[in-house]
Amino acid sequence: MALTQLGKKEDLRIRRTYKLLSEALLSLLEERPFDKISVIDICNKAMVHRTTFYKHFEDKYQLLVFSIKGFLKDFSEKGITNETFDNPKQYYLAIFKNVLTYMAANPNLFMLLAKNETDSVMPIVSQLVTEELTSKLKNNEKSGFQFLIPVQVIAHFYAGAVLSLVRWWLMNAESVSIDAMVRYLDLLMEQDPFGSTN
Repeated sequence: MALTQLGKKEDLRIRRTYKLLSEALLSLLEERPFDKISVIDICNKAMVHRTTFYKHFEDKYQLLVFSIKGFLKDFSEKGITNETFDNPKQYYLAIFKNVLTYMAANPNLFMLLAKNETDSVMPIVSQLVTEELTSKLKNNEKSGFQFLIPVQVIAHFYAGAVLSLVRWWLMNAESVSIDAMVRYLDLLMEQDPFGSTN
């Protein structure tokens, strides 16, 4: 019993350390680009010893990936749960709507990432979003849905498009409503966006 309690206490301590380090990294990203942030900077901001940092993370990149995965998990847990969809397109449009809603509630998060698009941050965000999308599309395939294009191509295309659209939407002070953005994405997926007639 005592060992179990000790394990829980240790687990809480580790989670607290991860939280402190992630929050320190995000705070530093407000001040300067990721490439200008060192592990020592993160440790000083978090008030965590450097040896403790290296006990849990190989480097600042691994901490960044951990932090972004945490946001993706948080988004996923607050996302679609009991809704049913007739096809994958409806599902992904609903996901896009949820992304916009989540980012509207947490604009600083995406803007911190977007501000650092020229360094290592956005490529890592893009990679993780693409991996998440690839996994979901492969599950669609296992459920019997057949895609005309390889799943990896679809995932890369839509991950890039959605990240770019969300960034544009936030940088333009959400000047277009969420429902309008979802409608536009639906049209982009279905029709000729240039409005040409046959």
